[in-house]
Amino acid sequence: MTKMEKVKFTEKHLVVKDNKLIQASYKLGSVEQKIVLSIISKINMNDKEFNLLTFDLDYFAEHIGIKSHKGWLDYLEETLIKLRRKTIVIHEPGDRRIIAGWLSAGIIDPEKKKITIEMSNILKPYLLQLKEKFTRYQLKAVMNLSGSYSFRIYELVKQFQGAKKEWSVEFYMKQLKRLLMIDKSKSYKGYGQINRRIITPAIQEINQHTDICVSHEEIKENKLKRGKPKAIGVRFNAAINKQFFVDNSSVIDVPSQESKPMFQDLKARDPIRKLSYDIQKQENLIRNLEVKATEDEMKVQRLRLDQLKLERDDLIDQIASEKN
Repeated sequence: MTKMEKVKFTEKHLVVKDNKLIQASYKLGSVEQKIVLSIISKINMNDKEFNLLTFDLDYFAEHIGIKSHKGWLDYLEETLIKLRRKTIVIHEPGDRRIIAGWLSAGIIDPEKKKITIEMSNILKPYLLQLKEKFTRYQLKAVMNLSGSYSFRIYELVKQFQGAKKEWSVEFYMKQLKRLLMIDKSKSYKGYGQINRRIITPAIQEINQHTDICVSHEEIKENKLKRGKPKAIGVRFNAAINKQFFVDNSSVIDVPSQESKPMFQDLKARDPIRKLSYDIQKQENLIRNLEVKATEDEMKVQRLRLDQLKLERDDLIDQIASEKN
């Protein structure tokens, strides 16, 4: 099934991933990351199958930051070829490993000014029908990052946020190197090299452009062998970035209690108003669940609310574009 996307990427679009996908081992360039994350933000988590997603070619190229490149069309083709060849290793319990690719296909059609991309079906359990242990964030939060490792450090830290305003997470160096797929590289043997070339630049970008602020400190071994204690890990301390602009303003057409019976056939006659009514019901459900529900259950319900709002806003944008 093909889904044509006429609307633009906005702050309403969310990246939602199973944490196993975040904790997988892979390495992507910054443009490759932006392509993957943009596609994921257009996936409806409640779907059972992936849709083919088709975008305006010029707009998509501008969105991922390559439109100003000379020969950007060839560059986009080369990037999709490389991305399709890139490997991701997902670690499951019992040392089970899933080796997969990100994309199953990409179609660039300059004549029709369209680009169509399909995610690899093996990733469905990590992007669709998610119920627990997943992470979500605004696509807007990462689109200004330019360092390939900045995306990875951001997600590895972000996944532990939950509802907290401040949090910490620790990684052994061996673990972090495996996640970043630099464990076999001779260029990143010690903590000093990794800190100087990966962690510090990534944190600088994250603090400048995203919705979180991060600092870090090395974790040293307890026992002294010879000389100074060796750094065996890194601790990331994070907090919400209060300066990051999040636009929560939206006008919701909420019907009165007396008009509820009108909604039996409203979806066909007034889909925007029907979605607004569904949003109101979801907000009421969340308020009723706040006392007794678990954090994972609340996460699912809040995500459903965000998706309803996104559907409504996309529909409004699409109707407006059709009128123009």
